[in-house]
Amino acid sequence: MLAASALALAAPAASVKVHYEYWHYRLTGVQVMHWKATAAFPTVDGNGSCEITHAGDQTFRFGTGGAIRARIGPGSGAPVEARNGKKWRGLVPIVGTEQRVHTVTSAPADLSTCTDQAHARADATPCTATKPLAKGAVEKTWVVKQTRTVTMYDPLAYAFQPAFPTCHPQGFDLKQFFWSVLFTRGAELKLRGGTFSSRHAKLHGSFKTGLICLRDWPDVADFVRCSTPHNATVETSWRMTFSR
Repeated sequence: MLAASALALAAPAASVKVHYEYWHYRLTGVQVMHWKATAAFPTVDGNGSCEITHAGDQTFRFGTGGAIRARIGPGSGAPVEARNGKKWRGLVPIVGTEQRVHTVTSAPADLSTCTDQAHARADATPCTATKPLAKGAVEKTWVVKQTRTVTMYDPLAYAFQPAFPTCHPQGFDLKQFFWSVLFTRGAELKLRGGTFSSRHAKLHGSFKTGLICLRDWPDVADFVRCSTPHNATVETSWRMTFSR
């Protein structure tokens, strides 16, 4: 009797089949950042100062590159899953571009008088460049089914933003300050067009963060009310669609 009980306990439990709902998922979005700063460097001889006024415009265009096949698991809330090779995972592949435009309003004619030559020359060098997002860039979407609410963010900033070593990294490399490059954490998008339980739904919606303001950029990343002094703004908008 004891032996039979032991065998019963040792037997593997029957696997429970998880039911997934399959969708065509599409995401498109844009994030724009503007900043302007004046950097003041001491001079080599200690007389006067070396001031450089410069500005940056940064634009991310991101999305799924069209509708992709995705699935959503059971439960009231679940991640959107996409195929990665032969496996499904709760991260959605993202494609797109980052554009940087660095302009210089004023700078000394002779930068050799400035200390911290590396930063002074970077601040005084205009540049324009566009690159594709880093290979393997992903975003994470979480769905709350009953309320048709979704959230979206990029969980790995270092694997999202490409490198621009010759176009003012300090002013544009958001990953040096933030875990996520996209300023979408905490934003909840309410979808319209049906429910997640409907067989013929086409759920869709769009979201705009409005202006987000920072001060003392790019030396620090302090968020402030836009009614107070600031020198950088960020605005992100995106659109999502789920269809059968």
